[in-house]
Amino acid sequence: QLVLAETALMQSIHQLESWNCIFRENIMLDAILDPPEEGEVGQSSSLLNADNDEVIVVEVCRQMAVESGEIIKVESDSNNNNVDDGC
Repeated sequence: QLVLAETALMQSIHQLESWNCIFRENIMLDAILDPPEEGEVGQSSSLLNADNDEVIVVEVCRQMAVESGEIIKVESDSNNNNVDDGC
């Protein structure tokens, strides 16, 4: 069944290519079935690995406060190079 599904998927891709609906290099079946972007999901957020519901609730409330403007999110300036600007 897997082989049939893979074959059907590749036939669909080739048909889309023939209709000029795909505008990039040929893609391998493995890249379609297991894209590298999906591997990054688990690495990007420790919230997904949290065992404690309270940790999740606190993080969600913090994100909602940032989005509503109650909290201003400040990013660190990596170009600062520890220079004292007198402030």
